[in-house]
Amino acid sequence: MYRNDIDGLRALAVLSVLVFHFGHIISGGFVGVDIFFVISGFLITGIIMRDLSQDKFSFLDFYKRRIKRILPALYTVLVSSVVAAYIFMPPFEMNDMAGGMIFAVLNASNLYFWKTADYFDVSVDYKPFLHTWSLSVEEQFYIFFPFLLWVLYRYAKISLPKIIIFFVVCSFALSVYIQNDMPAANFYILPTRAWELGAGALLAIYATRPIENMNMRFLCGLFSMILMVVPIFTYHESMVFPGVTALPVVLGAVLFIWAGMKHQGQNHIIFNQIFTYKIPVLIGKISYSLYLWHWCVYVFCVLTLGKSGFSYGVMGVISFLLAVMSYYMVESPLRHIKGGRAEKILLITLLFISAGLIGFGLLIQKHQGFWNRFDESYYGAFSGQFNYDSDMKNCSENSSKILDIKHCVKGDNSKNDTDILIWGDSHGRSMLSGLIQQANLYQKNMLVRNVGGCVATTGDIYINRKMCQDYSRNMIDLIQKQKFKKILLIGRWSLHYDGREFDKKIKVFDKNGQIPEGKIIAAFEQDFKKMIDIIAKTGAEIYILDTVPGYKIHIPELLLRGDMIGDMRKTELESQVTSRETYMQNNAGFRDFIHRLMGNNKNIKFLSASDMLCPASGTYCIYADKNAKSYYRDTNHLSEYGSKFISPVFAPLFQDKNNINKNEKQ
Repeated sequence: MYRNDIDGLRALAVLSVLVFHFGHIISGGFVGVDIFFVISGFLITGIIMRDLSQDKFSFLDFYKRRIKRILPALYTVLVSSVVAAYIFMPPFEMNDMAGGMIFAVLNASNLYFWKTADYFDVSVDYKPFLHTWSLSVEEQFYIFFPFLLWVLYRYAKISLPKIIIFFVVCSFALSVYIQNDMPAANFYILPTRAWELGAGALLAIYATRPIENMNMRFLCGLFSMILMVVPIFTYHESMVFPGVTALPVVLGAVLFIWAGMKHQGQNHIIFNQIFTYKIPVLIGKISYSLYLWHWCVYVFCVLTLGKSGFSYGVMGVISFLLAVMSYYMVESPLRHIKGGRAEKILLITLLFISAGLIGFGLLIQKHQGFWNRFDESYYGAFSGQFNYDSDMKNCSENSSKILDIKHCVKGDNSKNDTDILIWGDSHGRSMLSGLIQQANLYQKNMLVRNVGGCVATTGDIYINRKMCQDYSRNMIDLIQKQKFKKILLIGRWSLHYDGREFDKKIKVFDKNGQIPEGKIIAAFEQDFKKMIDIIAKTGAEIYILDTVPGYKIHIPELLLRGDMIGDMRKTELESQVTSRETYMQNNAGFRDFIHRLMGNNKNIKFLSASDMLCPASGTYCIYADKNAKSYYRDTNHLSEYGSKFISPVFAPLFQDKNNINKNEKQ
C-alpha cells in the first residue's frame, strides 16, 4: 500500500545529500543515502513477501520492474553527461569518467570507485558518476536477496526471519570490524552495506501491523527524528563511517517507517504527518531523478562556474528542473509500461543503450578522453598525464607484497647490480620519468617501489589503509635483507606529517586505533626516527625528497583557455595558485624535523625542488613552463614533463666517484 509519508522521508534523504554536496551547508548530509537504503529494503521486501504469500511472485516480473524503474532515468543522465563532458570536460577527467560510466551500466560502480579511490586519482569533483555507487550496492543486493527470500519462504518459512537477522548481524559486524583498517571498502562494498537494506527488510517481515499504543507510536516517531536529524547536522566527512556511526541513522529510518504504519482511517502522528504535505511528497516522488541529476550537475557547474554561493544556487535550480522533467517525461511514464509490444520494445531498447554506453566508454578510453577535440594550444596543459610507465603498475598497486624485484628495476639495463632503492607513495611514481632520466645519465639502475597513499613508515603507524602497514613492513624487511647503498624516500610529507594540507585530512592509525589529530605529529616523528635508525643500521645513505608544491586546484584545468572554461572561471582559478610563502609554511614543520635528524646522522641527505618550482625570486610557485606546458597532472602530482624538469635534483642519488666528473662534462 502506498504511503505518502515515505515519499516525504525520501525528500529528507535526498535534500540532505544535496545540501551536503552543494557547499557542505550541513556536514552530515551524506547519511541521506543510508535512509534511502532502509526505505528500499522495506518497500522491495514488502512487495516480494506479499507476492510470495499470494503465490504470484515471478523473478522475471520482479527484474522487469527493476529495469523499468532504474534504467530509463539513469541512462538519460548518463547520455546527457557524456554530451556535456565532450563539451566541457578535459581529456583526463573524461577518460576517468568513462570508467565510471561503464561500471555504472554494469551495476558495479561501487567496486570501481572503491578501487580508484586512492591518492593517485583525480579529484572527486570531476567524477560525474561517483554517486551511482549507491545504485550499484542496491542492485547487487537485489540480485541475490529475492532468491534468498524465495528459497527460505518455500523451504524454511519458520526460520526465514532468523536467517535474515543472521545475515544482517554478520554484515553489520563486518562493517564494524573493517571500519578502521579498510575505510574505503567499508564505505563502498555490498557486504558492509547490506545490513542497512536488511534492516528495512526485517521491518517489512516483522512489523506487519501498526503500533497499537499511540504513546508508543509517538515516542518511536520522536526518537526516529532525533536519530536521523542529529547525524545530518553533526556528522562530518572525517568520521569513521559507516559501521557503528551508521546505526543511529538506520534505526531512525526504521522507527519512522514503523511509527507511520496505521489502521485505515487512523491519523498519523505529527512527525509522520509533517512528511505527508504536498511539497515533501512531491520532492520524494522526484527523489530518484533528483539524486541522479544533482551530482552530474555539480561536476559540470564546478568545471564551468567554480565553487561559490552563486554556483551552488545555480546547481540547485538546474538539478530540480532536470529532475522534474526527467520524472514526468522519462521515469514515470516508462516505468508504468506493462506487458505487450511496448514493454518489449522498451526492454530491447534499454539493452542496446547498455551495450552502446559500454562501447562508447571503451572508445573514450581508447582515445584517452578524445584529445582531438582540442587544437594544439590545449595539448600542453595535459602533456604526460597518460604517459606513466605501464610496466610499473604491479610495482605501484596492490602491493602489500614485494613482487618480482627484476620487474621493478629501472634505469640502465646494462647494469646487473641494483644498490639504489626508491621507496615512495604515489608521488614516487609521479617522479619516475625524472628518476629514470638521471639514472640513465649516470649509468645506474634502481629498484622502484611505490604504493599510492602509503608513505614510508615502520608499519607501527599507517595511513588510511591497513595495506599500507603491510607494505611498510615488507619494505623494511627488504631493506634489511638486500643491503642497499642508497635509499630515496619520496612522499607527500606536508600532508602526512601533521595529517592535513589545505582542506585535505587523513586518518593515521597505530595498534590502538586512530591517532587523535593533536598527536599525529608526535607519532609521525617517533615512527620516522625509528625507521631512519633501522635503515641507518644497514649502512645505506638515506636521501629524503622534499614535498613538491601542492595546489587547491587542478592544474591542467587551470591551463585550459578560451571557450573551454571561460575567462571568469580561469580568473577565479588563478587566484588560488599556491604562493611561495604558503608552500614554505606548509612544509616548515617537516623540514625542521628532517634538519634535526640530519644533525644527528650524517648519512641523511635532503633533496628539494623548491628552488625550481617555487623560486625565491617569485611570489608564486610555478606550475607550467612559458608555453603553458603543465608540470602537474592534477593538484599535487607532477606530470612526466614536470618530473623531467626537476630531474637534476636527483643527481646526487646517482653520482659516485666513478661517474660524477664524466657526467659533469656532458
